[in-house]
Amino acid sequence: MAEKDSEKDSEKEEEQRDVDIELETIEGKAQEEKLGEVCAADTGPPNSVITMKILSRPDTLRLGQPIVIKSDTLLYYSLIMRLYYPPNPTAERFANSPFTELIPPSDVEGVRGKEFYGLADLSCLKVLPKRDFDDINYQEFMREFDTIPPIFSIGRDVTEEEFNLIYQESEFTEAFGTLRGFHLEVPLDFAKLVKKPFGLFGRTGIGKSILNKILALFILKHNVSQMVLFDMQGEYGLYSRADNTKGLAYFYQDKIQMYLLSTLKKGDTVIDGSEQFFVYKQNISASDIIASAQNLNEPTINVLYRIEDLVNDGAAGYDNLLDAINGIDADIDDAINPHSLRALRNRIVRFDRYGFIKDKGTRTDEDSIQNMFTRLKEGKSIVVDFGRYGANTHLYLFIANMITRRLYSIYNQREDDPDLPPLTIILEEAHKFLQPNIIRYTVFDRIAREMRKFQLTLGFVDQRPSQIDEEVYSQIANTFVMHMNDERDINTVVKTLPNAKKWKGVITGLQKRQVFVRGDAIAVPTIIDVLDYTDEENLKKKLEIKVPLSDTMKEIENSDMSQLFPEDEE
Repeated sequence: MAEKDSEKDSEKEEEQRDVDIELETIEGKAQEEKLGEVCAADTGPPNSVITMKILSRPDTLRLGQPIVIKSDTLLYYSLIMRLYYPPNPTAERFANSPFTELIPPSDVEGVRGKEFYGLADLSCLKVLPKRDFDDINYQEFMREFDTIPPIFSIGRDVTEEEFNLIYQESEFTEAFGTLRGFHLEVPLDFAKLVKKPFGLFGRTGIGKSILNKILALFILKHNVSQMVLFDMQGEYGLYSRADNTKGLAYFYQDKIQMYLLSTLKKGDTVIDGSEQFFVYKQNISASDIIASAQNLNEPTINVLYRIEDLVNDGAAGYDNLLDAINGIDADIDDAINPHSLRALRNRIVRFDRYGFIKDKGTRTDEDSIQNMFTRLKEGKSIVVDFGRYGANTHLYLFIANMITRRLYSIYNQREDDPDLPPLTIILEEAHKFLQPNIIRYTVFDRIAREMRKFQLTLGFVDQRPSQIDEEVYSQIANTFVMHMNDERDINTVVKTLPNAKKWKGVITGLQKRQVFVRGDAIAVPTIIDVLDYTDEENLKKKLEIKVPLSDTMKEIENSDMSQLFPEDEE
């Protein structure tokens, strides 16, 4: 009997050990996936927030990191907006005292239920029903934050299934990076992106041009819009003159037509396929001069417009505005103030140095801007390379305004043309055109507000969004925000977001090659780790480029572009 009792005791001990091992395994798995538990929640107003007590060390988490709060019936897809320790009198008494060495490290690291812990404030972006994903209707799960999770609901990382449910793909979606902290690629709808104005903002040197190139490449891949890019620093041709990274023409030479402002000699062989850019004096307007000068006073602007009226009426004795300003007599019209006229003449002296400005005379050929429209209809996107004029802000403002103004006019006149290609004009240094004191003299406010119905829209690339006219900024449907320092600029990009103050911390916490994206082209506001632009193989794979680039380069290098420059007819 004793032996049998001993055997039974042994079996019971073994069973208990098995149960303990299973419980430890289950507990271990739960601990691995759990980041914390809900200890407070509020739908607002004024602020909506879910507060999570962090299970482990707060420095394992990051601002902007996605978290899912799981209740019995719902999933709350959220972002971390704030990390902090709550006020703790015990911690205050122990700090800087010998007693801190007596506290076990596990207590200090914020283990659940202990005295010392960290908190995370979350912003809930979407509420999903917790059921089989195959059964979920797309419209049903896209709920806003209209309820709160129960106390002690678990917070954990988002799963791939949940991610794919939120970030659904379509014909024109493409991933230009991964979800911050994960290897999950975030799809952006490029067809939606180019339908309305969008903005790319960030401080100088943070990588805006690289991100702009990536976005432009995917627009080219999907053929959702033609583009016009004003290339001051030589970023978008074959290679960047600044850092030697690949440009748009390197990957899509057949989709890019380049115009070069610097002089090309006849007979030269050029590897970037550029055409020589030129415009006629007769096509320069008062708006172009105002945009390039930036700070003309009101009396001078009035004189400028009066001279333009006289030229258009044939009463000035000149067929173009520049010659009229230089040659007209102030006595011809009472509205022309002699002092303002002299000031105006001083401001246009620099135009004499631009060799690409021609007098039409008896010439019958179209200038480069008219030629651009022909190229756009052929399916090309336009890159205007400023070459040696790259540091000339006056010239950039003049050229960008003139090209945009004339393309606006062409699109406006051909509203019913079924062959009119969708066009996105991308403006760097956008605030210089969109300041309240300048924009009323340009076409940019009209394009931002009206022209998407004519398939013409704008993309703004800038480091000073706070200087953009408020009404124009309100038309921006999608924003890409990289790291910023200036308080006014940060306030501008977050002011339309709920809990704006908390988003400021997310923006200032962005690192290089990270961007905050929001708008109708992406499912929810998201922080994205931008793909590595220097990884050429990965980029080619994403762009689905089949022809070896070395073959394309040889073809370009062997091409003689001299036929693009006919003899002058002057």
